[in-house]
Amino acid sequence: MGDASTSRVVIPVTGDAAALVAEERSRWERTAPVATELPVVYVAEAPDLRLLRARLEVAVERIPPFPLRLGPVVAPEGRPHRGLHHAVTDPVGAWTWLRDFLLAPPFRPLDVVPHVPVVDGGLSGARRARRALDALSATDPDLEFRVAELVLCGDDDPAAAETFPLVAFGPTDAPR
Repeated sequence: MGDASTSRVVIPVTGDAAALVAEERSRWERTAPVATELPVVYVAEAPDLRLLRARLEVAVERIPPFPLRLGPVVAPEGRPHRGLHHAVTDPVGAWTWLRDFLLAPPFRPLDVVPHVPVVDGGLSGARRARRALDALSATDPDLEFRVAELVLCGDDDPAAAETFPLVAFGPTDAPR
């Protein structure tokens, strides 16, 4: 991975939550399987790879593993043609803290909420995305998964991903 602005930070989704999303994708998505992950930093938000990596190295020393909860499938702004994702709740505020820390100025954060992509409306087609939303939106899986690492990856070379384990400490699950 070079210093190009094609790097992003994601959280790998694990356990039952990852299995559920993989099953949903295999039924509704027309593209090849992709990793089940929750975006933390998007490419457009952090164009300076060196600064992003430096902040990531500090962040993983300041935050322990933490829980997130996979919620219902929703369409951004009620538009399934833009894709579907599982809403994710951040019960201890760790995802929010990570974004605030990693994307402090000079970076420019987008207005996003935690989510796990399920269906890419553009690639799967608007009608298929609407049918998927109708089928999937009636349930709320309410599945907890624990975040133990962050991954810095480049869209140009997925094999060049770097894993950053979170440092476990003390009995709390709150960022410090």
